[in-house]
Amino acid sequence: MLPSIDLKDPGKREFLLVWIIANFASGILLGIAAPGKANIWMLLMGLLLGIGSAYVQGIILRKYIARIIPWHWVFMSVLGTLAVLFILFALVMTGVGLVRGSFQGISTATALSGFAGFAGFVFGLALAIVVALVQWRLLQPYFLKSGLRIWLAANLASALISGILTLVFGRPSGLIEVTKSVLSSAIYGVITGLALLIMHQYHGRQAEVPNKVAPRAITNYERRKAR
Repeated sequence: MLPSIDLKDPGKREFLLVWIIANFASGILLGIAAPGKANIWMLLMGLLLGIGSAYVQGIILRKYIARIIPWHWVFMSVLGTLAVLFILFALVMTGVGLVRGSFQGISTATALSGFAGFAGFVFGLALAIVVALVQWRLLQPYFLKSGLRIWLAANLASALISGILTLVFGRPSGLIEVTKSVLSSAIYGVITGLALLIMHQYHGRQAEVPNKVAPRAITNYERRKAR
């Protein structure tokens, strides 16, 4: 049975709305600025928009959920992404080597194209897991350990749906690319936003979380601080 969230609370509704809109907007910008074809421009714009999106997420989290520094959220998100990119690059290059060793005369471009779809899907899942784990280092002081399972599950579910959308749309361009990017970002915003509310309501360290989404209970920790 899934835990229920009291969305009648205006603070919770406000957080969820702001969180979804922020991710929705980042999806629009990414779809427009990174038009599908891999090149330096796309990678640079993707990186800059990713940093900007992570910074906005950090601001929202600081206001409603956890007293984190937005640039710390950016650093952890970028760190996780770079780690996955490095590992995936090594695996793809190893795979190309194996293919070329098995089938003499095959070109590197042909070998890479065979790995592209699978590698992209694996990258999305690995990215979701690794980034969620490094982001948890910042969320950990505000939530119980049980919250990690929810945060991981939410990010993994978002990545799975995004991967399915990629398989459905293939390698889109133009309006279809924007649509795919917006759908993926909006789904991420809804799933992770609800996950954060569940974590806050059922798995929060009530003495540590801000009083923006839901009232805090007066605990022994707060009483000791008041003395």
